[in-house]
Amino acid sequence: MCKCSWSYGNNKIITDTDCGTIHLAGCVIEVMGVKAAMTIRVTTPSTSSGGGTTSAQFTYINHGADYAPGWRRDYNTKNKQPAFALGKTGNTVANNKAVGWNWDSGAYCAQDGGASKMVLHFYTGEGSCPAMQFLVDYKNRGIFYRSARDGYGFEADWSEFYTTSRKPTPADILALALSGGSMSGSIKFINDAFLIWERNTDWAKIGFKNDSDADSDSYMWFETGDNGNEYFKWRIRSGSTTKDLMTLKSDALRVTGQVIPSNFSNFDSRYVRDIRLGGAATYKPANNGMTWTHQAPSGCVYTGIIVQDTGSNSADNIGGVYYRPVQKYINGTWYNVAQV
Repeated sequence: MCKCSWSYGNNKIITDTDCGTIHLAGCVIEVMGVKAAMTIRVTTPSTSSGGGTTSAQFTYINHGADYAPGWRRDYNTKNKQPAFALGKTGNTVANNKAVGWNWDSGAYCAQDGGASKMVLHFYTGEGSCPAMQFLVDYKNRGIFYRSARDGYGFEADWSEFYTTSRKPTPADILALALSGGSMSGSIKFINDAFLIWERNTDWAKIGFKNDSDADSDSYMWFETGDNGNEYFKWRIRSGSTTKDLMTLKSDALRVTGQVIPSNFSNFDSRYVRDIRLGGAATYKPANNGMTWTHQAPSGCVYTGIIVQDTGSNSADNIGGVYYRPVQKYINGTWYNVAQV
């Protein structure tokens, strides 16, 4: 056994260990055995010049000229073994929550029914998140994680990472599936948009047109294809029975039953609500000894005749006629008709 000089100027370096650089200044060297069966152990100091490995213990084995010598470095309290260097850490645990938040970092095997999962545990023991874990299922069946808080450990359950092979369901992200479904909220369109039903060569659309707040021509529109067999229906269902209330086709809008407006002012201003005859007028020829004809004025109808006694044994004479104008009642006013 010997101790090397602390003279950094005379320092010698071993570089071919494949497990760290040994700066011999300040080292303790132990030699055991003979040349053909020799063990050399080098313990490095806690300080070094030029990047030497400190606080380490290197061991060299020599079994003679027929065997290649080799260096290895021991793990100790200063140079700890990496958490995942030995593969599985500790014994298999009973379930995927059995690895404690303050356990040593490592790769643990956790039972899960008839199978098992890997728990990758990272522990620092410091800060607001002193530990975290990954739970990995076999055959890409999922990756989950959880993290600890202060000294309270794992307060929340595992959360899953979504991947290309494990996509979230529409329910997971509160979305509506492409295959259909139901929703409790409303849909708001903030620009021109439309809903389309299209199959084969048949199609129908409901559209919304609005270019801006200043748009003077905003509307909702219905549109169908030109095959003639696509149209819109307004229906009512009672139990298993469906009744058409209104249909919109390319040639007409058809309504089953009566159209009842809430305001009749536009109807009242255009439609005739009643008809009557106005005041009577007469026409008489100059005398009863002449032949005469008469045509009622435009818009009037005959309502009676005037019969005169001739004072002889001859037939009575038609001495005139009565006529009245035909009147119509529109929006509170009586009007004479133009013609009958």
